[in-house]
Amino acid sequence: MRLSPYQFLELSEERSGLSVNLFWVELPPKDDLKPRYYLWRYSLTLLNMIRKPLFFLLSMMFQSFSFSQWLPVGDGLQSTLPGQITEILDLEVFQDELYAVGRFNLAGGQASNGLAKWDGNKWESVPITGNPIKLKAFDNKLHILGPTGNLGSIVDHYVTTWDGQSWDVLDSNRIVPFFPNQGPLDIDTFRNKLIIGGYSFRLNDIGPFYNIIYWDSSGYDSFPNNSTFYASVNDIGHYGEELILTGNFNSVNSIPQKGYIRFDGQNWITPIPPPFFLGFSSDNPFQDLLLNGGYQFDGSIYNPLPYGSVHFKEGKVRENIFFSALERQVVVIDSLYNYQTFGEPVDSPGAIYCMEFFNDSLFIGGSFTKIDGKDISGIAKRGDDFPNGILDLWKSNENNGLSIFPNPSKSEINIIFPSYWNNQSKEVRIRNSNGQLVNYTIATNEIFSLDLDFLTPGLYLIECKAHDQIVTTKFVLTK
Repeated sequence: MRLSPYQFLELSEERSGLSVNLFWVELPPKDDLKPRYYLWRYSLTLLNMIRKPLFFLLSMMFQSFSFSQWLPVGDGLQSTLPGQITEILDLEVFQDELYAVGRFNLAGGQASNGLAKWDGNKWESVPITGNPIKLKAFDNKLHILGPTGNLGSIVDHYVTTWDGQSWDVLDSNRIVPFFPNQGPLDIDTFRNKLIIGGYSFRLNDIGPFYNIIYWDSSGYDSFPNNSTFYASVNDIGHYGEELILTGNFNSVNSIPQKGYIRFDGQNWITPIPPPFFLGFSSDNPFQDLLLNGGYQFDGSIYNPLPYGSVHFKEGKVRENIFFSALERQVVVIDSLYNYQTFGEPVDSPGAIYCMEFFNDSLFIGGSFTKIDGKDISGIAKRGDDFPNGILDLWKSNENNGLSIFPNPSKSEINIIFPSYWNNQSKEVRIRNSNGQLVNYTIATNEIFSLDLDFLTPGLYLIECKAHDQIVTTKFVLTK
């Protein structure tokens, strides 16, 4: 029998982005079809009564299976040693791989001595001995801070370098701590120099003691007037053209301080008023320094942040959005200092020590063993629910605001840096098509001109770096 006409009735419900449409057929009122018609009608009436509870349950199921959560990274990094929890102390991207350093003896199920790399699919242990604590990519090498123990001919150097294949020492002079369990604590860069801070160390176990020292191509050297810090330098970073140090020191060169000081390249600057801070996040795009205790420094005065006494630890920038770790949770801050949490907090008593972006995902490392009740130890990632559509913004703007003109060029190029790099020193590296470094310079202006008349025609890659963010693009040189 041919049934006509069909009348489609629709029930629709939307919840958490889920839309379900239910269709049924209302048949012509013929006697032999009435039982079937009433069966449809009563069935749909019952469905209509239960649809809201049903949709609620369905939405909760979809949320439970959502990937908007912190996830383990492969088989993870683990410590199985008695009395030692897994701790990831630092993360750094080097040669398109993510390096992790900390307290763990397994990396992806394989034996490790606390240093491993993640290529996006699997963990691989990097051979090292000793007790590495910090990482810094600089001048095409990964610099590892911490006592190395014995690496063949390298014995007890506190700063070693890894080129992806082999180890070397940063300098023939050895940094030696005066007391056990002390020595260098942090490493960073400033004006094409490596800055090393800590507590009571010296070179080759002779000479004066340092709490901060720098290294350039000619070797180690002290800061002006052999600067003396009473107690330790714990954190090193930048603010614009200045070096920032925090720690538990109470004086520098006999001038009272309260654990926080700035260096402009020639002189130490005492903050006014001198707050007592043990940490900060300087890698933000808003030209303000964010300090532990809930303050921001805009270059002249300290202002309390609108969200109270927070404790910043680490910080990363993507597309004018600032990600920072506040004890157990990541937060996101925009240019108006609007504040929102990002992702679930790690379970107490764990903490977040470090973070890094790699392959469009945010990685966090720390001392946690669980996140939202799930067993995730030491390191986690997420990359699918960045606020304000930020992930789409990254992908749609490959150069992250970096512009080169003219391109192609016969001799000179002009570089326009991202606007959120204003008032910051920029490192500019140019590499040829073989990846070799052919030019390096420091730019301070927002539009920077570079004469490349000495280069041969060809395709070149330009890398621009401010703090820990690197953006790249290509240009063609003709004659």
